[in-house]
Amino acid sequence: MSDLRNQLDALKSEYRSQRYPGDLATELLQPPSARPIIFRIGAFATVAAAIAAAIVLWLGHRLIVPTGIQPPVQVATTTRPQDDQSVPVADVPAMLSAFPEDLPLTPSTSGIEMPPMPAVPSMGFDFTNNTSDTKEST
Repeated sequence: MSDLRNQLDALKSEYRSQRYPGDLATELLQPPSARPIIFRIGAFATVAAAIAAAIVLWLGHRLIVPTGIQPPVQVATTTRPQDDQSVPVADVPAMLSAFPEDLPLTPSTSGIEMPPMPAVPSMGFDFTNNTSDTKEST
């Protein structure tokens, strides 16, 4: 039995002596890279661009409020040039009285006719509630 023990010990030491010459885990798994740093830079640039776009939109759409008190606009009572299409405010009531009072403001719907709805084509499906023909097997 000592011969068998010697052979087993020799094989055991030979088995344990066999080692991979490098670092197998590092070679199989990717080494840590600079990807998280690049990701942080990209995320920061995206957030900065979104903030800049929001500021530009906010400045572009906000109301322009005058900062000082402006004097009221003086309406000239002199004759207007022929190409001017503006109407003085004083002439508006006279223009409105020219329209007849019984003129409706909305169009009449009495002359509008709608065609009938088309019939739904039959596809041959039978939707009767016959449960005696179809029974599920358990």
